[in-house]
Amino acid sequence: MEKLCGAAETVKVNRCNERAQGGQIKNHRLANLINDFKTAHFYGAAELHRLDPSSAVTEAIMLLMQYRFDLDNDHDMAALRERIAVIGSGFNSLDGLVQKAFLVSSVTQGRPNRYSPFYVWQNDEAMRAFLLSDAFARVCAKYGRPEVPTWIAIHSKMGDPSKLPQHATQEFISVDPSTDLMTLILDERVRADAAGHEAALHSIHIGLDTTTWQLIRTCFWHQSPDTKPDVDTYDVEYLAFPRNECRNP
Repeated sequence: MEKLCGAAETVKVNRCNERAQGGQIKNHRLANLINDFKTAHFYGAAELHRLDPSSAVTEAIMLLMQYRFDLDNDHDMAALRERIAVIGSGFNSLDGLVQKAFLVSSVTQGRPNRYSPFYVWQNDEAMRAFLLSDAFARVCAKYGRPEVPTWIAIHSKMGDPSKLPQHATQEFISVDPSTDLMTLILDERVRADAAGHEAALHSIHIGLDTTTWQLIRTCFWHQSPDTKPDVDTYDVEYLAFPRNECRNP
């Protein structure tokens, strides 16, 4: 996790910035990304690389989505975890879903009692269909209707769907109005590439909210990461992939 939160490789970032600013962009994927941001369209071809030779990689990611429920200190978290074990596999066949992580934290671990599902969608149509579905209505009936923030996926790497990451971390970073978006995106990709060599890391999802101008970094880990200020930490109770199953025994 140190590499992800550490300094980016400045030379690589500057080299990419010079090409972008000078209009001499030879990388067509980067050119398409710039055009998508200028036209306020979603970037539908986020580059996905293997974390290692055994990693499983999907073709594209478009949207990240998450909602959370802050629960009472005496909430029955064991019952919640048992419920996730029952319903989790049903999301392996959900149309348009790339990945869903059932994230849970509890006061017994020194964290808030919280249930915070995290989704990766292929497109906004699939996300909208879920939010209008009976399944989401049942969640709202049980816990109340939550706010549902979304982010444009600017970089993602996913590990082997047969191996469950047991922990997750999330960072939320405000984007200053003076920040150059292409510099930000390239910087985040360099950091993610550096972190991708860590054996403890399973997946990385980085997203940008262009309504509140907020960046989110979500990482799934095989081993418990170091606790850091302003970084939310969860247990991954179940990880759903299309046509795959990845569950904590």
